[in-house]
Amino acid sequence: MEKENVNYYIQFVRNQQNSSFGGSALNCDEYIEETIHDAVAMMDKYSAQGNRWWLRHDEKMAYFQLKEISTMIVDYTLFMENLSRLLNRPIQSFEVGQNYWATLQEANECYKIWQAEQLGKHDPQATELTMSK
Repeated sequence: MEKENVNYYIQFVRNQQNSSFGGSALNCDEYIEETIHDAVAMMDKYSAQGNRWWLRHDEKMAYFQLKEISTMIVDYTLFMENLSRLLNRPIQSFEVGQNYWATLQEANECYKIWQAEQLGKHDPQATELTMSK
């Protein structure tokens, strides 16, 4: 387990202590103990690929958090705001739970477009090709 990911996860969960654990440090620490192995293993998988998406505040973060929805490692409000931006529409919390697969499919398509737009911002040729179509 990467120490940086362990530290991030512990700090993230502890920052949720009041909102998610009713202020109980004991409940928070028990949750960390129960979930840290799986959460950090998931984070390590992405870190090994150079993709530390949980440190971002954009559509990429929302996309990968949606893919890993069972292990929340970013602020939920920030996640929902960026997911709405990725999907280019307002999204309600219930959609993620009740229509997860449809939301993920929509996000897959939108993420491909978002990636292409990001490449175009950094690659003048890609922008020219897009504009000439």
